[in-house]
Order: sequence, then C-alpha cells, then structure tokens
Amino acid sequence: MKKIAFSVKKELKRIFNTDSDINSTKLLTFNSIGIRNTRFLLNNTFTTRITSNMTERFDTKIIKGKINFGSIKNDFPLGLDINSPDITETEKLSPTHVSKIILSGSYSVFEAFRTKDQSRFMLQEIMDSFFKISSDNESNMNPDISKFSGLLRGVSGKEVTSPFFASNELQQSYFYFPLNTGDAQLIAGDRVNSATINLKILAHYGDRANNFEIFQGASPLFGKLEIQPRVFEVVRVKKPFGYPLIQRGVNTPEGRYGNGTNEFWESYYGTGSKDVDTSVRSEFTVSKPLKPGDILKIDISDLVQDAIDNRDSIIRFVIRPKMAVYEKSGCATTTTGNTSVADGGFGVGNHYFEFERGGDTVLKQPSLSLNIVPSPTSSGLRRATLARQYTVQLSS
Repeated sequence: MKKIAFSVKKELKRIFNTDSDINSTKLLTFNSIGIRNTRFLLNNTFTTRITSNMTERFDTKIIKGKINFGSIKNDFPLGLDINSPDITETEKLSPTHVSKIILSGSYSVFEAFRTKDQSRFMLQEIMDSFFKISSDNESNMNPDISKFSGLLRGVSGKEVTSPFFASNELQQSYFYFPLNTGDAQLIAGDRVNSATINLKILAHYGDRANNFEIFQGASPLFGKLEIQPRVFEVVRVKKPFGYPLIQRGVNTPEGRYGNGTNEFWESYYGTGSKDVDTSVRSEFTVSKPLKPGDILKIDISDLVQDAIDNRDSIIRFVIRPKMAVYEKSGCATTTTGNTSVADGGFGVGNHYFEFERGGDTVLKQPSLSLNIVPSPTSSGLRRATLARQYTVQLSS
C-alpha cells in the first residue's frame, strides 16, 4: 500500500505547552512490552482549506468530510474511504490532491502526553477503557468519549500521519538472571538444547480499526478493536545492571528514559548499539489476542548459551518491540515510518502486553525452562542436582 509522505520532527519543544521534556517523565515499563500510543482521534471528521485541484485560481475552498477508518478502497489513492460533498470524483482519484487534503486537514484529538505528571495514569485509563482486549471492549464499537470533551485539541494531518510527534512511547522490560550461583549453577562446557522465558499474561492491548500505514500518529477511540501483528525481540544488554532496575527501579539511573552526560544509558533508554548487543538475540511475533493467564513462551536459547560461554552465566536481556528507530519523539518499524508485518515491516498500531511480575515490594520473576546437556566433566552429583531444577539430557 502506498504511504503518505509524513513529516519527521525530532525537536519536541514546540509540541508541548511548556518546555517540558518527555525524557523527564518517569514511565514504569517494569512488566509491559510493546508500543503504546499517546494521541487519540475523537471522531472521524476533518476540515481542510485547500486550493481546488480543478482550477488555476488562487482562491481556496473549505473541505469538510469523514474518513471511514479501517475501510480500504483499493481503487482510490492511499486506499482511503473518504466521504465529502466538497470533493469531486475526479479529485478523489488524484493522489496528489488526496495527500494535500489529508496533510492539510485539522483533526480533533486528545493528547495524553500533555497531561505531564498525570500522563501515566491518564494513558492507563484510556488503554483499559478503549484498547484492552476484553469481551466488553470488543463488543463496544462506540465507547463513551464525553470525558474528553473539554480536553480536545485540533492538530494537523502532519501530526496524525507521522509517528515522530511524540505520538507513541516505548514499552520494554529488562531481565536479570545470575545463573552462576547456587547448587544448580551453570558452568563452562554446559550446552543449551533449548531455553525459554515464560511470561504469564495479565492483559493485552490492541488498536481500533485504522488505516495504520497512513495515520501513524494517532489511534481512533471508536471502531473495531483488533490486534495488529507485531514483531518483538529479545536482545542481550551490555550494561551491568542488577536487581534495582527490574524491581520497578525508575529512580535509579538505569531506570530513566533519558541519555546524556553522566547517565547510565548511552542511547535513548538503552536502545542503541552502545547499550545492547543485537548479535545475540531472538525474535517472535504476536498476531492474535492473548488472554489473561496465557503463558507466552519466548525462546532465549542463544542468550543463555552466550551467557554460559562468555558472561560467567549471568544473563541480562531486554524484551522490546523490534523497531528501526527508537527515539523520544517516537518509534517506528522502518526509517520511513511504520510498516505492517504483512508488508514486510515489524508492525503497526498500538500493541503491547503486560505480564505477571509481582508488586512494588515483592519481585516475582517469570520462570525459565532450560534443557541442558551438562559439561562432560560434570559429576553424577552435579547432573542429579541440575536434573532437579532443569530438564537435563544426561548424554550428549
């Protein structure tokens, strides 16, 4: 599907009501993984002032119309289903004209990031009420949006079509397993047949029906609730973090979203090559709704083997959505924007899940399932000890 040429805007100061920096907002990504949108469309209407495509005069006309989000009309530019008495049939077939209409349009939105310190709480309420996969939300195509009536803002098409206007935020979770202690510690020479981390799902969040590769900067609060396939990855972390980070340690240096002088991360929230090693990784795709209580088994075989061979059996990794661009202004699955899995990208739309990990004071680590071939030098006692904790293959 052809995309619209959206605007890339990395400097965010003009977006905010004040000089607030999104880096200063502390966000708990303790037990959530994916992409969470922060800008929401309240209705399907738009207003545009544009020069007529069918005249050489310099006067402009006002176009009012509606977009049937999620509907695809293959014979029309961008596949958009636009209804407007102000657009002629000839103009509807002009890709240039349709792009101008979309980019020049004004749209009514609610922007959660503008709520500053309340951002996390407002976002969670929106996610639970409109985007959480549940029988109630899936059956309600037109949820009540009256609570936002006094909080609306008009934004341009440039902002609702670009992922780079603080329209989404990264959700990622870090994991630390020191498997070099205790009776069942792993040692050099052990071989990993298979290894998984097992996440018990608490909630799964999707998006409302949308033309996702066009409207990349906003999610409708109406329409069919669905899961768009998204690719996730498990990546080895280079930085030597420990338990504070995985225990909701947002007040520790490594728990901050920022990067800069004297900060723990050398890239945006530890996403760059100085902080993570993408040569040791695995990936998986989530394309169907996950139910509370489901166990999501994720392959980490290469990471465990790497830790045994090179890291004194200490495993540090992050599970995150696979993206080409990680920035405070927004994340995207390619350098030119979001592309669906079906079209060769890593995913589109609001999509993340939460998993069980205990509370603020009690850490409940997800379990690991390891199938290990012990080192040839292992004694019978060690093999028996390993067998009590892991699945152990007693012969190579």
